[in-house]
Amino acid sequence: MNSYLSYEARRTKLLDMVSKGRLLSLAQAANYFNCSKETITRTLNHLRQEKGHHISYSRSLKKFVLRDPT
Repeated sequence: MNSYLSYEARRTKLLDMVSKGRLLSLAQAANYFNCSKETITRTLNHLRQEKGHHISYSRSLKKFVLRDPT
């Protein structure tokens, strides 16, 4: 869908997808951003480690979720 987005724009959009409950899988995001699943994994790790977001995959909900830090 998006042939090119800057790294910052991808991070922002990925975080938006997670916060709205729209990120179901790495493959879905990789297809959306036209990149590899590894790139999505690295971006999620950056959001977790550098930006402090508590992002995890919920098996019961079958999607990525943004958890409250408490």
